[in-house]
Amino acid sequence: MFSGSSPGARPQYAAAATALGRDLAGRGLRVVYGGGGIGLMAAVADAALAAGGDVIGVIPQHLVDREVAHGGLSELRVTGSMHERKATMAELSDGFVALPGGFGTLEEFAEVLTWSQLGLQSKPCGLLDVAGYYGALLAFLDHAVTERFVRAEHRAMVLADTDAGRLLDAMERWTPPTAGKFPGPPGPGRLSDCRTELSSRAGGWEHGAVAQFVVRPASAADARAMAEAFAAVAEERDGIASEPPVDVDERAALFARSAAGSVVAVAGDQIIGMIHVEVSRFGFGEFGMFVDRGWRRRGVGAALVQAAIGWARGQGLHKLCLEVFAHNTAAIALYRKSGFVEEGRRVKQYRRASGELWDSIVMGLLL
Repeated sequence: MFSGSSPGARPQYAAAATALGRDLAGRGLRVVYGGGGIGLMAAVADAALAAGGDVIGVIPQHLVDREVAHGGLSELRVTGSMHERKATMAELSDGFVALPGGFGTLEEFAEVLTWSQLGLQSKPCGLLDVAGYYGALLAFLDHAVTERFVRAEHRAMVLADTDAGRLLDAMERWTPPTAGKFPGPPGPGRLSDCRTELSSRAGGWEHGAVAQFVVRPASAADARAMAEAFAAVAEERDGIASEPPVDVDERAALFARSAAGSVVAVAGDQIIGMIHVEVSRFGFGEFGMFVDRGWRRRGVGAALVQAAIGWARGQGLHKLCLEVFAHNTAAIALYRKSGFVEEGRRVKQYRRASGELWDSIVMGLLL
């Protein structure tokens, strides 16, 4: 539960908070909230406790030091930071309700909503729209749909009602959307449906029907095809044999994750290169790239990097990160040309029987 640390200007706000706390306890639902003993936060907690409910507060130490923690909860968890507080609340919760509040309430609700949109969780998110408080926000979300910054199915993830009981009923009925944030996959076992010809505008590409497409595989066949292609060239990656060999099943499971996307290059039916982007809940994307040896120095890598950057921007990511071996000067030059900058150097233990140490460079690109 997210809400303001102030009671607000209208008595309806506190009344709605009390009703929500009472209703949650009556349904046997545990309340997880920010642990404060003031404002609407306290109103929800006090009402739930009075009705025999279980209430867990999660509060950072610096707010405990300011004596704003609730002293009579079922459990109070003290965290070291605001980030840890939010992560703990999310882990403990099965759904999220926002009462009227300010910046903190809005930020917390937007974050968990984004996590659901990205497929990092499948938990309902609801706004208790007391006295029309969230009317302007709901209108903004409708405008975002009209302007094509938010999909209609993702707008529908924001449940809203003026009555706490009806809102909780809607949250219990809620099911996550079938369409994720990322582009939809092709049909089972096929990777060609999303194909876009690049041979005419990607200098250096040869052998005709070379294409690229963005895909987040949904089928096991798609994911496995990509994993097998990755394994086939892994022994030549950075000129070092992979020890132990790539686990195809593990790699296929990674490619099938909902919080990820892939840019794949193909020539005919052969996968000749790929960038896989794994997305964190904070809007960062970390990717790794491989290009088949026979297709290197033909512009494939540069085209893949540019496609991945464009894809990541289209998903609203903030930053792309990667790590590359320091001896791979060609790859470093390619990434620099694409706008990546070095952020640090580390010594990495590569998986070799010899136990050799290799310097690697961490690079990043703000989008």
